[in-house]
Amino acid sequence: MSAERGPGPPPLRPFGLVLRRDGSFWHQGVRVTHPRLHEHFLRSVEWCEEESTFIVRLRHFRGWLDVEDTPYFVVAYDPDRGEIELTDRSRERLDPESLSADRDGALRCRVKRRWPARFTRAGQIQLLAAVDVDGRTPRLRMGSQRVALPAALEFADPA
Repeated sequence: MSAERGPGPPPLRPFGLVLRRDGSFWHQGVRVTHPRLHEHFLRSVEWCEEESTFIVRLRHFRGWLDVEDTPYFVVAYDPDRGEIELTDRSRERLDPESLSADRDGALRCRVKRRWPARFTRAGQIQLLAAVDVDGRTPRLRMGSQRVALPAALEFADPA
């Protein structure tokens, strides 16, 4: 006896789309170079709880996304609000305790309460411009607060 599918989208299957560590998309081994398509893919990354995978949407099409490293990238930091902007255009308050640096020196943080995000070059420059070094403790401007950065982040003494 075969099980009937109820209403809803068909099950997802891999179709060869990969989000690489550097934020580029590749489809079946070929880099996605069309700027608007790349931007659309970045904006449409989402977690599909039912399928336990990341997907992208293109109108009515939902495609399985293989994520090489991180599903989201931080593109901007607003020190007046203490908020980051992600590639999906969402904004949220930065959790400074989640900040870390990877082996390449790129900053990372946790977003959406569960996912890792990697800072783009522009996002990292904006965040680092909001760091004040007062004595020996680097502090990040987050609105009216100055928040100590995690000890895991090492900054060279500018003196």
